[in-house]
Amino acid sequence: MSGPKRLVYDVLISGGGAAGSALAHRLITANVARNAISPLRIGIIEPQERTICKDTESTQERIPNARAYALSPSSLETLGLNSALKGKLGEYEVMQIWEQNGPGLLHFNKDDVSPAELKSYNALGAVVEDRDIVSGLWDALSTHENVDLISGASLKHIEKISRTDDSVKLVYEKSGGKIEAFAKLLVAADGGNSFVRNTLGMSTVGFGYGRRAVICTVKFDSKDSMHEYKKRVAYQRFFPNGPIALLPTFNDDYGNIVWSTTPEEASRLTSLDSTEFVDEVNDALQTGPTLSPPILSSETLSRLPPPLVDAVRGVEMLGQSLSHGLALASSMNSAETFRFPPTISSVEGRRFAFDLKLQHAKKYVGPRVALIGDAAHTIHPMAGQGLNLGLADAECLAKCIKMAIDSGMDIGSSTFLDMYESERQKAAVAMMAGIQCLHAAFSTEFSPAVYLRSIGVNFVNSATPL
Repeated sequence: MSGPKRLVYDVLISGGGAAGSALAHRLITANVARNAISPLRIGIIEPQERTICKDTESTQERIPNARAYALSPSSLETLGLNSALKGKLGEYEVMQIWEQNGPGLLHFNKDDVSPAELKSYNALGAVVEDRDIVSGLWDALSTHENVDLISGASLKHIEKISRTDDSVKLVYEKSGGKIEAFAKLLVAADGGNSFVRNTLGMSTVGFGYGRRAVICTVKFDSKDSMHEYKKRVAYQRFFPNGPIALLPTFNDDYGNIVWSTTPEEASRLTSLDSTEFVDEVNDALQTGPTLSPPILSSETLSRLPPPLVDAVRGVEMLGQSLSHGLALASSMNSAETFRFPPTISSVEGRRFAFDLKLQHAKKYVGPRVALIGDAAHTIHPMAGQGLNLGLADAECLAKCIKMAIDSGMDIGSSTFLDMYESERQKAAVAMMAGIQCLHAAFSTEFSPAVYLRSIGVNFVNSATPL
């Protein structure tokens, strides 16, 4: 009776989603593989069955899908799929952010970003569907003989690895058969519940936000007279329970909704009929900035002596004046004024909801192993940075692998893996800290904090870009 089939790789990637496939593609296109004495042997193990076929379907023939990502120009550059993604990008030149219980208003536009950061894209960012990213990457990788795309396969076993081992040994199953594979470097790109990370005992820290995100695709009202003006804009309005975002798609008649809120509210939103849900979305988005709430309620003020009441009202007036003055200064110094989002006319397809959590691996690397993407870190979607972080991981790891190859050293060497971990953990922790601060700042309903937040937001908006 013959034993299991054996395969040998330089880099074996567990997970053929966007981050894992992007790493393989980057290893090929960034001249990493061809700089080796012989081309790097790369494998991708993906549980889902995937067929390799050129996507000839016109984007005009399909309704956009809500499973999409907001990507920065740097991330689009890392993907390297300009031709494959032509006509499939929901580009935006402006991002408008405002709050539900205050006058805070913030605009970012492409002119605030340096030409070097914009790369070859004339946009602040773009929304791209997961299916278009992954199919584009797999189509591109399928043309390279040194890349094995193993779909419909699942990892079953990884042998314990020591620093003296010259390869990782693992077993995966496909079509009922077990196959042994060896790799100089195993990359975990298999999501937040990573099999590789869990099997190797690489621990994580984190917590749940107590929030769920509701996502769906919506159609815009064709009678909206300002529709042309509202194209190429990403909208986000913050509520105490979480933000709602309206993002562009490749089809100007549609947008994607991402609404973060409490689990109870998420259940209610997903159970509404389509008409009721559309009304809720329009109510949430078709209101501009408001006056800040009173610092103290009328009942509390009635119990205070008149001089103290006058002092409180004076502080309120000062806060309102500062916020409104900064907002006015911003509108006078910028072409950007508040834009009401397009009116929603219908929901297209299903509404989905998922829990939001923060998760961070204590170590991104181990002996001959590296974690990238959600296997390394999972963050709140409010800033749209999840896949951007994952693609930056792929870019950084590819760079470190290239350094190992150029120096004639082992690509699984801890020297280069530690460089990857140091750079990417710093970036991820900084992003997590920033998002946590935003979450805390916009979740509060404590009136003095709301005043300070509004003033801060309008101050940033009025500042001239460096």
